Amino acid sequence: MERVLSEGIIYKISKYADNSAIASAYTYGYGRIKLFMPKAYSSKGGVQTFIPGEIDFLKKDTSELNKFYNFRPDTTYMEYASIPAISLRLSLYFDIFDKFYELEQSDTVIWTILKKYKTSDYSKINLFSIYALMKNTGYMFNFNVCSSCGAKILEQGALNNGLYFCHKCAPENSFFTESYVNTILRAFSNQELYKNIKRLREEKGLSQDALARLTGYTDRSSITKIEKGQVDLQQSKIELFAKALGTTSRELVGWDDRHSSFSKGVTINVLGRVAAGIPIEAIENIIDTEEITEELARTGDFFGLQIHGDSMIPNICDGDVVIVRQQEDAETGDIVIATVNGTDATCKRLRKYKDGIELIANNPSYDPLDFSNQEIIDKPVKIIGKVVELRRKV
Repeated sequence: MERVLSEGIIYKISKYADNSAIASAYTYGYGRIKLFMPKAYSSKGGVQTFIPGEIDFLKKDTSELNKFYNFRPDTTYMEYASIPAISLRLSLYFDIFDKFYELEQSDTVIWTILKKYKTSDYSKINLFSIYALMKNTGYMFNFNVCSSCGAKILEQGALNNGLYFCHKCAPENSFFTESYVNTILRAFSNQELYKNIKRLREEKGLSQDALARLTGYTDRSSITKIEKGQVDLQQSKIELFAKALGTTSRELVGWDDRHSSFSKGVTINVLGRVAAGIPIEAIENIIDTEEITEELARTGDFFGLQIHGDSMIPNICDGDVVIVRQQEDAETGDIVIATVNGTDATCKRLRKYKDGIELIANNPSYDPLDFSNQEIIDKPVKIIGKVVELRRKV
């Protein structure tokens, strides 16, 4: 055993009743590690997540659980926690990191990426940083269809043992992704970047030789390889191609999906609140509208709901809008909208067990809400929908 001081970032904390906790962290020297925190919370607050800094811990040789001593956040990165758009992207980044990286699997490039999440840069680098995670761990497989039944995956998918499954086919203990994660993963597996480079070049009437000159290549052979997906492009090159083709890097990688066959939308109402006992169609507190794809709209009835409070941070923040499919039941791991004891609807993650259910907040400051099967009937506890998308205006 040795006491270690390493640059790193703590990205997940699971709190226990005695204020101890188990934390997951990325460290520059040791990769992904687990930490036991004897006292993670006090009257002065808790250990800060999603902020780079220095982690002081006892590195154990006989256990994967290392003893935490202290965390010193780098004050130049305190904005990470105060800007929801950054904390959301970091949460997504580490959801993927946590699944794909083994304990103590080292990757020092991650530290360089983390320190670029500045206010002016975060919207540019997130796609590329996730791409790097996926490629480095060999998980660049097809995220469009279920590995078992072959069905197209539109919303939540599940990773298990190197394969990607739809909700119905997912084995137990699978890692479930959210719909916005799937959007990014599909863009990678479809090689949208390379398809879009070829499409935009042809639309503009540019030859491969002409595009090569505009992007700093010596001849058409490099462009041919790029359009076939045989060459990896760095972020700087993607920006250069976007400029040459008169577009943005977001559209080029498939994030702004303007040319998708599913680009036509269906408008749904966004509600400011959902009161218990009132049918969704009868609610008059409509504050806005959102658009969903026709393909998604065909799978059920939907409404938008504005979130109030911080119980689901950092994934879902105060003021965010979630897209909800109306349904009276859901599966463990789903984020649901539910009413409890006649109160307004709440947004929580669902866990089912034999004797009842739990409604769980993402924010560890909030305790889970436990209900027995009898309490579900008596209070009552009613699920009114499942969250399928998150919409955030930044």
